[in-house]
Formats: sequence, structure tokens, C-alpha cells
Amino acid sequence: DPHRDPKRVMVTCLLYFARPHDSEAFGTQTFRVHGDTEASYQETFYPAQRGGQCELAKVVPFRPNTALMFLNSGGAHGVDIPDTLHGVERHSFQFYIGPDQDALEALVARLPTERQALWRERKNADGT
Repeated sequence: DPHRDPKRVMVTCLLYFARPHDSEAFGTQTFRVHGDTEASYQETFYPAQRGGQCELAKVVPFRPNTALMFLNSGGAHGVDIPDTLHGVERHSFQFYIGPDQDALEALVARLPTERQALWRERKNADGT
């Protein structure tokens, strides 16, 4: 489902690796989110669960031995490989760029009080 990575992530990086019979069709989808809001907890954020309407904006093709990097701010991203396609795999390596814990805490401390809470909350076990 369309999502944003955990709040501590500033930049999401995907490295796509070559495999026989790769399909460009299963690249990374990017979404506009109408009614988007800041994530209200630290973990992976699914805007549709908070009333956001996700609209497919672009599919960045899966091209072997390339990289895709994007800011983890507004909008969302995802991938859709239909279950009916047996044996289709997408080999990639994902990593994040962001501040270490001490630097993140110093940045959050500079935010207005009401925004600081959004960086400290954890998602409840029931998904809320």
C-alpha cells in the first residue's frame, strides 16, 4: 500500500539489481496524496489510513543497476507486483539517510511543542 517510511528517514534510497527477465513494469510507484497530513507517529505511515486519498502520479521503471532516491516528506510510494505473477521478484536494496538519534532529538527539540509530539508517538498495536 502507498506509504511513507519512518519519520526519522530524510531520504529513501533504492538500488535495483539485475536479474534475468526483469520487468520495468514493477518499478516504484509514487503517489500524490490529497488530504495529506504529517505522520502522527514514528513508524511507517499509510496516508489512506488517516483519510488521505492516494493518486498514482508516476511509476519509476525498474531498471537494473540503477538507483532511485527521494525525500521522505509528503506524498507516498509503493510497489505493486500482482500475486498472479508467479516467480516474479524484484531484487533491490533499500537504505535510508537521516540524522543519528542525538541529532534527531536536537532537531525535534527546536520544533513547536505541538509538532514535537508527532515525533515521539508510536503507533498503537491496533494500528491507530
